[in-house]
Amino acid sequence: MIRIVVTYVNKNWQNAVITNSHIALCHPKLLNEFTKLNHAYSCKPFNPVAITEKMHASIELEYSLSELKEVDLENADVYVHTEYIDSQGQRLFDNHRIGNLCMSGISTKMVLIESTMYELQGRSILMSMKL
Repeated sequence: MIRIVVTYVNKNWQNAVITNSHIALCHPKLLNEFTKLNHAYSCKPFNPVAITEKMHASIELEYSLSELKEVDLENADVYVHTEYIDSQGQRLFDNHRIGNLCMSGISTKMVLIESTMYELQGRSILMSMKL
C-alpha cells in the first residue's frame, strides 16, 4: 500500500476547490499493467475540498499494490494527479511526478520521494507532499 499525505496550501489567498486528487503509477515498459488500476483510483468517490483565503487542507491518498503482485514495480514513476477549480471558475488539472517505487534494504517496496513541493499550474495554490 502506498500512502501519501498531500497538503494543499492557498498561496495567493484566492478561492479554489480541489475536485479530485489521486496517486497514479507509470512505467514506460508496463503502461498497460497500470491503466485499469489507475482508472479505478481516479474514479473513486472524492469529497471536494474548498480552500479559501489563508486555508490549507491535507488529504491522505492511498494506492494498493496488492493487485500488482506479479508485476516488477521497481522504478515505476509515482504521480499525484490533482483536479481543481480556480477562483475564476476554470477547471484545471496537474499531474506531478513526485518520485519512484524502489526496494528497501529489507526487500519491501517503498516510494523514494524526489519532490516535496510543487506549485500548481493555476498558480493559486501550492501543493506539498510527504509520506
